[in-house]
Amino acid sequence: MSLSVFKRKAVSDSSETKRAKYDKNTFDRFGDDLCGLLLSYLGHNEKLRYECVSKQWQRCIYVNERRLNCKAKHNSLAITRTLVLEKPEILDLIVRKFNYIRVLDVHFIVGTKSALHLIKKLPFLEEIGLYGYRNDSMKFLCESFNKHIPLKIKRIRFCNELLVPSISTFQDFGKVYNSRTTGLNLRLSFNENRADPIFEDQCVDELVLYKKLQYLTVASPLNGSQVVFIGRKLPLLKRVELKVLTINTSTLYSTTSQYSKIYNYCSYSRIQ
Repeated sequence: MSLSVFKRKAVSDSSETKRAKYDKNTFDRFGDDLCGLLLSYLGHNEKLRYECVSKQWQRCIYVNERRLNCKAKHNSLAITRTLVLEKPEILDLIVRKFNYIRVLDVHFIVGTKSALHLIKKLPFLEEIGLYGYRNDSMKFLCESFNKHIPLKIKRIRFCNELLVPSISTFQDFGKVYNSRTTGLNLRLSFNENRADPIFEDQCVDELVLYKKLQYLTVASPLNGSQVVFIGRKLPLLKRVELKVLTINTSTLYSTTSQYSKIYNYCSYSRIQ
């Protein structure tokens, strides 16, 4: 065997030793699954910033991402209407990077068109949570916004307060959304301290048509019988938050004690 062969073999052994030592100090010693799990604890903004660290990070940093927050909070993806106007390509970048998203929480601060762009383009999206709309937006949501929501969206949460201006508007809203809504935040009257029993009864009758409803917040006076009626008619209901009551808590507890899910999940912000 010639001297050159020995030299090549020595160089090869040396490079393999160096590579083994290098691998011990890098993320390469972890598999993609474990690396993806560790990187899943990064916030959305950090993922976009740090994906350039290595090819492995680019490969697995978004794999375990199932929920995307585009809200006005520090731990959310920082997108505003101004940013989208300056850099419109950012929306397509988000769709490309966060391709496996199933749940999207979006604030209207990004703009209605931008919110709809994300809702339409994310291929595996199943659930949306809407924030930042005006409380008098019920008519807009059922007449204009709904036309652009694709059928792939199975669950919708209306997380900010919605004012019910009339029973006819609430009926139209229900025809559009009651089969997909899992969260509602409602104000049933303009004056929270002035009850309208007939109007409230009509709203409650419409409300029980939301058979998939899981989370309900009502910022208008409700009595114990109405609360019980809601709990009995909505089988999937997990939590009810009542911000204004026309009876005291002890009376409500005794009224709702036979319905454990209402008794266990009601919370009270203010008592009349």
